Amino acid sequence: MKRSLLFVSVGLGLMISSCKTGETDTTSNGALGAYNLITNLDNGETYVSTSSYQFGFNWTKYTGSVSTDNLIINNSNWKLSTDETDLYSYGSMVLLMPDGTFHGNSSLPMKDASFIIAPYVLYGGIGAYFNTTYVPGYPDKPMVPETLIAKYKIGDEYLVRTFNIDLCYYGNTMSTYPSADGMLTNSNKDINYRVVLDIENKKANLIIYNAKFSGSDREPVKTAILVEGLDLKFDSNGYTITGENIVPKIVEGNNTTPYDSYVFNNLTITTVTEDLSTINVKFLCAGIYSGDFTGSYFPQIKMPGEQ
Repeated sequence: MKRSLLFVSVGLGLMISSCKTGETDTTSNGALGAYNLITNLDNGETYVSTSSYQFGFNWTKYTGSVSTDNLIINNSNWKLSTDETDLYSYGSMVLLMPDGTFHGNSSLPMKDASFIIAPYVLYGGIGAYFNTTYVPGYPDKPMVPETLIAKYKIGDEYLVRTFNIDLCYYGNTMSTYPSADGMLTNSNKDINYRVVLDIENKKANLIIYNAKFSGSDREPVKTAILVEGLDLKFDSNGYTITGENIVPKIVEGNNTTPYDSYVFNNLTITTVTEDLSTINVKFLCAGIYSGDFTGSYFPQIKMPGEQ
């Protein structure tokens, strides 16, 4: 029996590497790579690593399992295998909450696990959001069709959360700015933010689409503003991105042009949910516009059993 959080429309077609139909069951297998943010629950120390997660699905029984053999933590390799567990779906996303065991320096149970496989979609769909507006030097479509949103504990020793290095966040931007009538406030849900991480160099770039920070008809909508060279830092809360006095570039057709009149005096991006899917962006632009945005890169769902 299919279990649905809202409604069932499972995709996953391009992730699947093989598929076979037996006399009674239809099964398939696939894999997704992911970046992991690993937190030592004893001292708060964090590690960033990459690994591949393998999935096995039984579409007849609507069950699945997860495994990995290359989760590196502090130079030690941990391997995971899980039992078959029920699948749940929300639109085109699939959720597993399996029980399993990690084997490394010791054997530890996996706790509080959730694995969501989300296809990339334009905003308004059910999946991980992406913006196809062309920005020179940046892909206008994802490199792979799906992403993994996973969170689990290894015993009581480590918290592991996956993240992606190129995602778009949608929500609401509140901006305040001075005018002849005093300080004004503007609310804008059309602005969205793309965060691109450079893990190796501890840097990040930000693309702001549909940028318009005031309610004035005299301020045009900027198709995209590119803010590059921000500093990236990971900790037990997720990541923080900061920058000061950065001259952005504005996208004009197939080119980018420095936009001196929109210098970002300061800018801070922080993750604000444990699964790293929601961020807060605060900035002061041109010494005038104070912006505050909170948004997510996929629709937040309630887990089975949550009220």
